[in-house]
Amino acid sequence: MTASVLTVHLFAIVRKLLNFATATIPDMKATGQILTSIVTAFLALLPANAGNVINILDLGARNDGSEDISAIVNANTDKGAIYLPAGVYRVDSPLKLVNSLRGDGYDRSSWPGPDDTWLISGIECSDGSAGVVEYTRSSGINVEYLNIKCHSCEDGIRIKPCEQMTSALISHVGIYDIRACGIRIDGTGSRPVYVEDVTLFGSGELPEGSTGIFIRAYDCRLTNIEAMGIQIGLDIRGGYTYGSNLHLWTGYIGKRDEGEWWRGTRGIVLSKSGIFCGSQVYPDTSYYLFEQKDGNKGGFDIHGLIYYDDGCESRSRYLDGALFHAGDGATPNLNILGGMMAVCGTDEHPLGMTKMYTPGQNIRGVTIRNNRSICGRNIDVLCLSDELPDYTVRSDVEGWRRFADIFDVAPSGTVTAKVSTDDGAVWDAVITKSAKGISTRFKALTPVCRDYRLKSGSGDGLLSLLIMKRSGTGFSLRFTTVSMTEYFRPVDYGHLRGLNYEPLL
Repeated sequence: MTASVLTVHLFAIVRKLLNFATATIPDMKATGQILTSIVTAFLALLPANAGNVINILDLGARNDGSEDISAIVNANTDKGAIYLPAGVYRVDSPLKLVNSLRGDGYDRSSWPGPDDTWLISGIECSDGSAGVVEYTRSSGINVEYLNIKCHSCEDGIRIKPCEQMTSALISHVGIYDIRACGIRIDGTGSRPVYVEDVTLFGSGELPEGSTGIFIRAYDCRLTNIEAMGIQIGLDIRGGYTYGSNLHLWTGYIGKRDEGEWWRGTRGIVLSKSGIFCGSQVYPDTSYYLFEQKDGNKGGFDIHGLIYYDDGCESRSRYLDGALFHAGDGATPNLNILGGMMAVCGTDEHPLGMTKMYTPGQNIRGVTIRNNRSICGRNIDVLCLSDELPDYTVRSDVEGWRRFADIFDVAPSGTVTAKVSTDDGAVWDAVITKSAKGISTRFKALTPVCRDYRLKSGSGDGLLSLLIMKRSGTGFSLRFTTVSMTEYFRPVDYGHLRGLNYEPLL
């Protein structure tokens, strides 16, 4: 018995208990009447026949994949929820649901297991205008604990039109061989669909525009979603969408691509009025991780970004992807707080992500793991946004110690910073670049500063700042950026981690 059916039975039992309590315990009468009213109101919200569960095998269907079940489902879905025991069911025409559809289990692999329920599509569709499962009304249809294997360019689950208060749940569902949309939610509804614990797999081909979840509705919720081998992870075209624990991998399954398909890969795309708010978001190996287009004025608000470029696009001719892209007419709006990004490749063999630096956007507290060398030409991979670098350096050796590197790639710019040591030395630092060259000025603010010497030196697209303590004893230094300009800015050693260099920290 699934959770939804069990809920109905539990509320019926509760109502009987309340009736018994009000009849036998006088003090319970008023409370019981109130609770009984609440339960009655809740049950009234459930769709007609929601408590009826029809075993499809009792209707003459077979679960060995030998016969099409479309006619049986479509003739009986108005009588109650259809239950599909474990097995394989052939679907040659869309299942047009009036009530819920429930199976015995789903699998995160694309091979049928003995304890799972599988719908194997035979639907012929060339344009995404049909779905293996289609909603025909706008209230309380749930699809749970089953797998769908697509056949052509049909959607896996199609909710169109998605109307006000669709109130649907898609839970514990796997959809495979996707060439159109895994799940299409299309309409004008508010809070229409919750999608949780869902696995979406593309096909072995490279279909243009294949999408994990398409949303043109308001306030949908997505939780624990894994989308693999699909060109676009999420395509959001209307209102707010909320997501948590999303893994959107747009690499290749099967065939290898020489570039064109890779250039169309996106983690999350916003267009029209789409807005995305999420946490623990993992857009994995996309040409653009986040994109706003078609005049989108919404934007992204993400807590906990995870990214790993696994190199599967290395055969592509186009190694010019980016963390963020805003098309013509869009209002750029990318807010990211916390997380980690890892970019594969080296100076000699760079991979697809070549531009992580997105000046003007609000990205804070994200650690960057990178194998590129610390030099001016790699600024787009070593930086994220306009967050002001603030970090600590420890020195336990005699002589000069490098404590900051300023990217020397812009024709002009200014960096101001506060430099302080643990024994009380404090300086204001001003580094300026103009047509006349670079000037560096340190203003001592405390008497302890006389115990130190500071200087600068340049090379390989960097201006380095160095310090030496006259006594030769160890010390800690804090470098705090006060202001900076685009492309003439310090390396953020507080967030940067790598393998091919000696970090300052």
